Amino acid sequence: MAYSPMELYSSGLNQTTPEERLYNNEKKSVKKLIYNYTKNPGSWSSERIEKLTLLADRYQVPFAI
Repeated sequence: MAYSPMELYSSGLNQTTPEERLYNNEKKSVKKLIYNYTKNPGSWSSERIEKLTLLADRYQVPFAI
């Protein structure tokens, strides 16, 4: 039996995978870190900024120093 997209959505069969959920949660965390950096950049060491840059690249979140 074929289901329409609306039927899949409403029945709960179209759920995100655990991997997708983990990726989205980690991406949110990176966005929060970037927000924290923009609020107070002076408190961040150069090592932390490098790590944040790598995370931003990994999760495709725009970030520029």
